[in-house]
Amino acid sequence: RGARGLDGYFGTRETIDVVRGALGRYRARGHGPLAIVGISSPRGGPQPSHHSHQNGLDIDVRYPITHGSRWTPEVSRDTLQVFADFVKTARQTGVPVSTIYVSTGILRSLCRFLRDGAPGATAVDRKALSDVTSVMRAHEGHGGHFHVRLSCPARLAGTCEDAPGVGPAGCPR
Repeated sequence: RGARGLDGYFGTRETIDVVRGALGRYRARGHGPLAIVGISSPRGGPQPSHHSHQNGLDIDVRYPITHGSRWTPEVSRDTLQVFADFVKTARQTGVPVSTIYVSTGILRSLCRFLRDGAPGATAVDRKALSDVTSVMRAHEGHGGHFHVRLSCPARLAGTCEDAPGVGPAGCPR
């Protein structure tokens, strides 16, 4: 049970498929658990302290644990990998990621990693990061978790609206 009980853990079948697939990929590589901290209410509608999360297409995920059992929000290969897993799984599910919201500091770090490289970074890391940053937006309030917004599935066309993004997507020029 999460902080909101079980009410905040319902999503469309596409959303649940993306969550299961992305977390499965991440765990299959030997990474530790990730916490889903919110999706939507059973029948949608307003969520306390959330402007979105009303149609089952938004997912809040706590950043990966990077130092033993202490949670530390920082950019690491694990952080990059979980972002890439969500983007790739969503694309394969047919419901692409519309936006990933992160804190300004995390986006700056990811962009620095992409621009300057990092010790041991591979071309695959940089390609994955480029795919990820193309849908990322800095949005305050995302220092403890990142927010994945999926595009409206074809079967729900006309019944859900894609909320506008906040600020430009990708790395600042």
